[in-house]
Amino acid sequence: MTPLYLLTTIVFTYAAVFTVYYFIFSLAGLVGTRARAGDGRQRIGRFAVLIPVYKEDAVIVATVKNALEQNYPASKYIVVVAFEGLKPDTVDQLRQLPIQCVELTGGKNSKAIALQKSLDKVEDADYVLVLDADNLMDKNCLHHLNKALQNGYVAVQGHRVAKNTNNNLAMLDGISEEINNHIFRRGHRALSFSSALIGSGMAFDMSYFKTIINGITNIWEDRELEMRILLDGQKIEFVEDAFIYDEKVDNQRVLFNQRGKWFCGQFVYAFKNVLLLPRALLRGKVDVVNKIVQGFAPPLSIFLVLLSSLSIFGIATGNNQRWVLLGIIFLLAVLMALPYRRFKFKILKACVQLPMSLIVLVVAFFGSVFKMQTHYHTPHYHKSVSMKNLV
Repeated sequence: MTPLYLLTTIVFTYAAVFTVYYFIFSLAGLVGTRARAGDGRQRIGRFAVLIPVYKEDAVIVATVKNALEQNYPASKYIVVVAFEGLKPDTVDQLRQLPIQCVELTGGKNSKAIALQKSLDKVEDADYVLVLDADNLMDKNCLHHLNKALQNGYVAVQGHRVAKNTNNNLAMLDGISEEINNHIFRRGHRALSFSSALIGSGMAFDMSYFKTIINGITNIWEDRELEMRILLDGQKIEFVEDAFIYDEKVDNQRVLFNQRGKWFCGQFVYAFKNVLLLPRALLRGKVDVVNKIVQGFAPPLSIFLVLLSSLSIFGIATGNNQRWVLLGIIFLLAVLMALPYRRFKFKILKACVQLPMSLIVLVVAFFGSVFKMQTHYHTPHYHKSVSMKNLV
């Protein structure tokens, strides 16, 4: 067996495993989320809506005002903003609103630390909802989250959708998020695996959240929270109807920096979590095993480039039909996950941006391996939802 043949076999096996992985969960996503517990008369739980903020003057006031306009009893939720780097005028506007404000100092704060300090302002709450500074909630969002939490889940992920479609890149980013929702949240729940967390629009039982957030200081708090929940044997629910509008990237440079940070987080936790694999296998923790395997899955954008290139090479050379087969299976997985109902003809329009975006993502992917980019703040400036037709 030559070294080249061995390398080719390893690469093909890796690609085949994750092609099948994506296909199975994409197919499951067509079925939808699995049946939940009965939804009899629900108690109205009290929420603490926590919004960590760093230099988000352009959007934070609009976000807070939106959070205060829920179709949910005003006495049953409180909004807490933990901020750093805001202009004095923005801070004055926030302090005039019926919310709690926490000013962060010291210069070494992370989102996780901001969340921990926010909890000090909450005297009485059943649940906590984490939002990013750019997130806008559908007016019935808290009702849907409350229903899922009342059904016994200690952690739930809301349905994040695009807030803006001002250009093709933003639409492409929104489509990408819906594909991930289909595979990693809807598809996973259909097969009784836990939903993946996203970092915002996620809600928790308050007492449980205080336990699992304790001690987290890094910038990938959602990955740390997710693994702690799964190790604890709890399920993470996906709440399809709890819509949270999230600003999508509409600039190539921002896309490069943001995805570089995300890819770096995936690498760090993939190798950190793999040490948990023997214990997870021995204890039959299938959710933990799945999450560890998922950590080594190539990002969909990178996988698309890899399989497309190898499939084209196979067609051009008249051999390696196996790569063509993998390319077809992966393409079917993507086609099943496309959000036709939400984006309709905009999917074709957004594809104009696909080639350049894939180049940016590939560069960001390999750049994150060597640069290990960790600290990057994604700027936001869209104050309102421009895609109400999505829901």
